[in-house]
Amino acid sequence: MPQHEISDSTKGILFATLAAALNGTIGVLSKFLMESGLTSASIAFFKSLIGFICLLIVIRGEVESTTAYLRAGVCAFFGIFILFYFETSAYHHELAANVVLTLMAFATISAFILSWIFIGDKPTPTRWLGLAICVIGLAVFLGVSRPTNLTGLIYASIAGLGYGAFSVIAKAMKLGSGLAVTRRLLLFGSIYLAFPFVSNGAISPDWSIGAWTALLTLALLPSIGGFYCTTRAIELATPAQIQLFELTEPLFAALLAVLFLNEFPGLNTYLGGALVVIGLFVSQQNFGKKYCH
Repeated sequence: MPQHEISDSTKGILFATLAAALNGTIGVLSKFLMESGLTSASIAFFKSLIGFICLLIVIRGEVESTTAYLRAGVCAFFGIFILFYFETSAYHHELAANVVLTLMAFATISAFILSWIFIGDKPTPTRWLGLAICVIGLAVFLGVSRPTNLTGLIYASIAGLGYGAFSVIAKAMKLGSGLAVTRRLLLFGSIYLAFPFVSNGAISPDWSIGAWTALLTLALLPSIGGFYCTTRAIELATPAQIQLFELTEPLFAALLAVLFLNEFPGLNTYLGGALVVIGLFVSQQNFGKKYCH
């Protein structure tokens, strides 16, 4: 029987979806840590720092060039600092559901446009249609309401633009992937996130086993695992595909909320989730293969 190899594009989509699943743990674990007294700035700083320290211990003896650090520094600025700082600021002004929808929509739209400009990956009509269906699905899924504050939406938009730019810049600069790349990203992420951490009072966790276990889990799953899968996806697929499939993150977060927080979804959750899946299917029709390598 003939053997059919999985294409790089398909592998990239799988890594992007896995990254979304790993990032979906952030909500459940962060909620637990916030209830213990930590701020979002503290959580983001410590999960990056702990992730960097873990990889510093695991990876030894690898020669790293100045160029590699420069690439990681630029990418981490957009993919970690801009994303986190403006996302956190947005939550202080606008409803969480509206922030998530705005951020994810702008991340994907910016990836579409910047990919077109910088790597020649022109979006097809079916891709735009798929994105529109996904955004409508997310709006239904999240239960968004009428915006209450323009400032919050602007901050969420900037956060989304930063994350969308991250995937395109990483692709254009040939950031690479692997644990060494992830370590460099978390190094610069820790440095950048130290500023909001200090400005928000430098609140540290208590010495309870539960708090440090949650932080270690955040470091291992979304920080190390999430960035590892995302950078692998960037190598294999287009930034547009990656951002589209990372739109599934709220779906995984909702599943984890059911399992660990007993927060059971309503009809809108199922309907919105179904629309997101349909939108992803539509978006993949006639996706250009020549840009996936």
